[in-house]
Amino acid sequence: MTPSQQEGGGTVAVRWSGHPRCVGMAREELRKTLAGWGLSELEEHAVLVLSELLTNALEHGCEEGAGVETRYVSRRCGLRIEVRDA
Repeated sequence: MTPSQQEGGGTVAVRWSGHPRCVGMAREELRKTLAGWGLSELEEHAVLVLSELLTNALEHGCEEGAGVETRYVSRRCGLRIEVRDA
């Protein structure tokens, strides 16, 4: 994991190593982010969506050593979760 990068305007992006343990670490980062944004009511569903997206990226799209990136974007209507792989 690299340090969280606040991109401004309610966006957080984090690079992860691609190791399976990063799924749990990413879930914790999302929980902290949601609490900071006052969106804790979204936590249960958001963490489930993140887990599914990140696990799929690690299993099917992540080239060895390339890592993945998660991005959380606060929106007026809720939350956007992105997972990018190689």
